[in-house]
This record gives sequence, C-alpha cells and structure tokens, in this order.
Amino acid sequence: MQWAVNAYLLTLATFFALGGRLSDIFGHRRVMLIGTLVFVIASALCGAVPSGDFAQAWLIGFRAVQGIARP
Repeated sequence: MQWAVNAYLLTLATFFALGGRLSDIFGHRRVMLIGTLVFVIASALCGAVPSGDFAQAWLIGFRAVQGIARP
C-alpha cells in the first residue's frame, strides 16, 4: 500500500509546476477540466482493479495517473 501512496505523491510533486505552466499556455479552465476528467477516470479505474497477480501493479499505475492529473 505504501507504493500506491508514494506513486501518487511523487507524480503530484513532479508535475505540479508543469500543470501551472500548461494553465498559463492553454487556459486555466481548460486544464482544470481536463485534469479533473482524467482524475475521475483514474479513480474509477482504481476502483475497478481486478484481483490477481497484477492487481498491485495496476493500482500503483492508476494512482500515479491520479497524481499527474490532480487538479
């Protein structure tokens, strides 16, 4: 579970400044809407992770996508 938390926090910290720059270029509203949409999709995919061998890897990957898309 610690890997899922770390994947989220690491990608959030890494892409935080990039999100601000993209907002300056493309508009704050557009970037906020796209980020929220991607975050919601990634959240739904986190909830739909199947059980099995690759479940942990899928969860970590989708949590990383949440960190990238955090509005």
